[in-house]
Amino acid sequence: MMATDFKITDLPRSLSLEICKHLTAGDLLNFCHAFPQWKYLLSTRTATEIANRDIQNWSWIDRNSYGLIFPMKSSNVYNNPIKALLYRQNYQLTIEKFKTE
Repeated sequence: MMATDFKITDLPRSLSLEICKHLTAGDLLNFCHAFPQWKYLLSTRTATEIANRDIQNWSWIDRNSYGLIFPMKSSNVYNNPIKALLYRQNYQLTIEKFKTE
């Protein structure tokens, strides 16, 4: 009997959302980067909840992060925590580059 070749990207949306619930925000960003077909996950309520959970544990915040997390006006309230996570991840990568130079 031959096994069908299944890929992780063939999983149903409901299962991919369930998997995401068990990831940290950083892991979720990396996951969606590794599997571009699942970038839509970053615009879900689940991703926003994960982002908000992790943001509560941040030990520092700068003006740009604050503006992303607590905007005066926003057309997409669910997208702002993800933008803040992306900003922070890029910021931390930049700091790490300076440390190694």
